[in-house]
Amino acid sequence: MKNEEFQKLLFNTMISSKDKNDEIACKLKAIGGWIIENIPNKLYRYRRFDENGNNLNAFKEDEIWGSSISTFNDPFECVPWYDDKKILETLLEEFNNLNKIMTPWQMAQTGMLKDSLAEMFTEEDSRMLERRLQGVDAKAYYNACIDDFENYFLKNYVEFKNDIDNEFYINILKVESLRHVACFSEKNDSSLMWGHYANSHTGFCIEYNFAEELKWCKTQCDNLMACKSFMLNYPIAPVIYSDTRFEATGYMQVILQDYASKKIGYPIKEFYYPDVLTITKSILTKSKDWSYEKEWRLVSEIEQGDFKLHKMIAKLKPKAVYIGAKTSKDNADKLYQMCQDKNIGCYKMIQSFSNEKFDLQPINYKEFLNNVR
Repeated sequence: MKNEEFQKLLFNTMISSKDKNDEIACKLKAIGGWIIENIPNKLYRYRRFDENGNNLNAFKEDEIWGSSISTFNDPFECVPWYDDKKILETLLEEFNNLNKIMTPWQMAQTGMLKDSLAEMFTEEDSRMLERRLQGVDAKAYYNACIDDFENYFLKNYVEFKNDIDNEFYINILKVESLRHVACFSEKNDSSLMWGHYANSHTGFCIEYNFAEELKWCKTQCDNLMACKSFMLNYPIAPVIYSDTRFEATGYMQVILQDYASKKIGYPIKEFYYPDVLTITKSILTKSKDWSYEKEWRLVSEIEQGDFKLHKMIAKLKPKAVYIGAKTSKDNADKLYQMCQDKNIGCYKMIQSFSNEKFDLQPINYKEFLNNVR
């Protein structure tokens, strides 16, 4: 129920690149407020003992490292889709509407076109485009538009669709890959996750309490459109489990703007984004097949400078550590000593022998040692 509630809130929130800061703040705070009220007190992160000791060292230093989406094992992860039929219907509707076809030409004749183009193109390019239309009579302009649409676009639609398909996915995946994600779960007793993410129960699981640290961000941003954290000090949110990928048809407006600007030979100064949350929504959408994970994601800002597959994206002291059922004694003792140094709980995951279910349960690691001696 909570998952559906957050999905409705997030997906119904649209922030365009034309929205003002106070409008954006209102929308982001509605989402951030929901997260503050609903984030669990305990979130867990499954880790393995890697060869270089990076995960163990990150735990020692209270560091949370994220990975580029390009490293995820699910090829459909974070990949949205668009409705090509809806795009084609919209284009056909535009070219079947005489008023819409003639509007740019009419505005050019009255000297008003350059002002409407000024948001997208440079002042010089806006004037040049206006002058080009002023030098063409109405009939020639209309015929050129129809001829271009019928004899170029429709006849070459398959090639056009392939082009925008490539632009759509390359553009979105490129931006997504520049952000780093750290994954957490509401559960620490999932045998599947211990198997997948903690190297077949030989790793460990770290407990965090984001709830007690989560606050409104104090940074005074001049442009909240660039905010990717819902105005919170930790950019964390629950994953949305769905039968379908996130629909990003609106994002095609950006691709079509770029396509049109290249065709007319004038670069766009500033693109119009119908929803700047498109990438965030895609990153937080996952197949229902994974719903057992009850996942939350900490998502970084866009990578600046040299790109790295993995990077530290936050710092937070853990509350406890859970040692895998098959973790070696040497690694378990290292974790126990670190927990002693941090003054946090340390537990051993064992099979529950008192019921018929495939349950795991934590017991105090010191008690576990006393019992096995």
